[in-house]
Amino acid sequence: VMSKEDLLKEVEKKFQAIDKLPVVFVSWQGASAYCKWVGKRLPSEAEWEKAARGEHGQEFPWGEEWKAGLSNTGEESWEYGAAPVGSYKTDKSPYDIYDMGGNVREWVADWYKAYPGAVFKAKEFGEKYKVVRGAGSGGQGHYALSLFQRTAYRGILEPDNTYSDVGVRCAKDAR
Repeated sequence: VMSKEDLLKEVEKKFQAIDKLPVVFVSWQGASAYCKWVGKRLPSEAEWEKAARGEHGQEFPWGEEWKAGLSNTGEESWEYGAAPVGSYKTDKSPYDIYDMGGNVREWVADWYKAYPGAVFKAKEFGEKYKVVRGAGSGGQGHYALSLFQRTAYRGILEPDNTYSDVGVRCAKDAR
């Protein structure tokens, strides 16, 4: 039997661990509202990709070659699925931004539409799906392939839903 004091210490320890995790199970609307609440906004798809790939457009935050274990893509087991933010020092973009190649996918501001000047057409284009960028820690089945871990990978999801491996990263305009 645990004393009340010991129980409260254990609860506090759990809360401290959870505080270091990325926010997940947030809809696009919730992510956008949170960014506004903190005086920021969701990044555009182009901003997110530039932050992750750098000026030279590298395939992964750390360079051109896939290397297992450099980001949280599901190869390791974390208690909550996602790793505490910044746990993988190798998963850092050329702009020193952590967790751009793994951990959780992130909502961006854009609807899923064709890139300007593109000829590719998809029935999903329009204002039904929002774009998510980055790789999640749920690397199961074919999603564990390095193709889905590239910083250029573009996913689409319904904006009203929440997901265990989709979170939020805010952007701030330069002053």
